[in-house]
Amino acid sequence: MNAAVLLIVVFSAWKWGDWKNWQSYHATMLLSSLGNLLYNTIYYHHYLWEVKPGLFRSHTCIELIYTFIILPLTAIMLLSNLPEGVFGKFLKLVKYTVVYSVLEYIFFTYGLIKYNYGWCFLCSVLWNVMMFFIWMVHNKKPVLAYVLSIIVVVVIIRSFPVKLL
Repeated sequence: MNAAVLLIVVFSAWKWGDWKNWQSYHATMLLSSLGNLLYNTIYYHHYLWEVKPGLFRSHTCIELIYTFIILPLTAIMLLSNLPEGVFGKFLKLVKYTVVYSVLEYIFFTYGLIKYNYGWCFLCSVLWNVMMFFIWMVHNKKPVLAYVLSIIVVVVIIRSFPVKLL
């Protein structure tokens, strides 16, 4: 299933990503990777969600694929042809949240994702909203996105405690 998601995202990004202007999305693509690396570092022995390895053999391998391929490609698709108005941006945010959430629901239904330590499907939906929103903000106002990201990290760590030291 992860291989299918990878292929779909790569094909979709190739078809609908604005590759002529990829440099303008590059910083946000890196932010998407940094966010996933930060989660995987902080929660290394305390994962809130775990995807069943399948074809890719390990959780670490799957996370590396999401970190360096799926999330950056999703960022370029999200930011490509982003509407000017607030309502259009809101609709795009909803579209990406729904797509990611439906995929995760399918994964959950077939036992391909496991939630731990109080995390649940609703948490993932809210995570998707936050993640895509921050990426959209970051594309135009990176400092604001960094401040919002710090707030989110603090809220997540306080809501889902983990021993950091």
